[in-house]
Amino acid sequence: MRVVIYCRRETDLAQLEQEGTRLYAYALQAGYQIDSMILDLDCGIWLERAGFYELLRQLQHNRGDAVLLNNMIALGSTISVQQRALAMLQGYPLLLADIDSRPCLCYNQNGTV
Repeated sequence: MRVVIYCRRETDLAQLEQEGTRLYAYALQAGYQIDSMILDLDCGIWLERAGFYELLRQLQHNRGDAVLLNNMIALGSTISVQQRALAMLQGYPLLLADIDSRPCLCYNQNGTV
């Protein structure tokens, strides 16, 4: 499967580059063909981000079959922005690598672990 890697961070260029490197390695290990990688350093809460529009442009020009993200936060920090992004990306599968996954705590109704 051909993928476009999309990474977005709001402020830290070093973290953005590190995430891009990790997603690139993940894609290679998973056997994906990497058509391109977009590193988007933008703190905009809306989708009017140059990197997101570049992602759409590349997909429309057949540069990938799917989009590889670390997690949904790459699309937006709120559910409403993520829903708008998903609507704009309709027809293109999203692959979530979740390379930053950490064990999470589960709470019962009393608020205890």
